[in-house]
Amino acid sequence: MTGGRLVLGLGVGGREDDHRAAGTDHPRPLFGGFPPVAQVNVALGPQGLVDEARSAMHAYYTFTGMADRMAAGMLTTPGAVREALTGFADLGADEVMLYCYGSDPDQVDRLADIL
Repeated sequence: MTGGRLVLGLGVGGREDDHRAAGTDHPRPLFGGFPPVAQVNVALGPQGLVDEARSAMHAYYTFTGMADRMAAGMLTTPGAVREALTGFADLGADEVMLYCYGSDPDQVDRLADIL
């Protein structure tokens, strides 16, 4: 679908119910031996999609007490995504996970165009 420009991976989140649904142990303390991963939260598309994505992200991260901060940090333009990827590369990161919170499957194409 993306001509090899995008690798899609699915993973378990940080909430206890995510791990319960996946049948895995919820590590304590945070990262419990798992290496931290660079994550960029994105929503690319029309304003309605961005608003929907911010709402979904806010609902998901409510358990952290930092939902407002997380939703405000979502990247919503190609330039912002490119800048973040460049910044992580400059820090030596060789993998960055792009989390899409919008439901529009065309985001895959929008992200592929950036990469």
